[in-house]
Amino acid sequence: MIEFKKTEPAPVEKTPVFKYDGKTWKANKVFSAGAMLTYLRNIRVYGQSSATEWLLEAALGSEGYAALREALAQTTDRAPLQSIVSDL
Repeated sequence: MIEFKKTEPAPVEKTPVFKYDGKTWKANKVFSAGAMLTYLRNIRVYGQSSATEWLLEAALGSEGYAALREALAQTTDRAPLQSIVSDL
């Protein structure tokens, strides 16, 4: 049996992901096991696209995700988004 104890969350290490309008946006370098369980549940319940959208917002934060949406609204090229998702 595994016993879990409530602890303070460890600091999240972030890595630069994209630059938009002069600001560098960073995303989580690793995710907690709980976040990964949520991601897997979102795949099962809502589908891959919705789960990936949730993961992007979880990694970048609400402001970072909004900046990414704004930046990508200016292009039809999907390569930047695919690159960011594959790096998560």
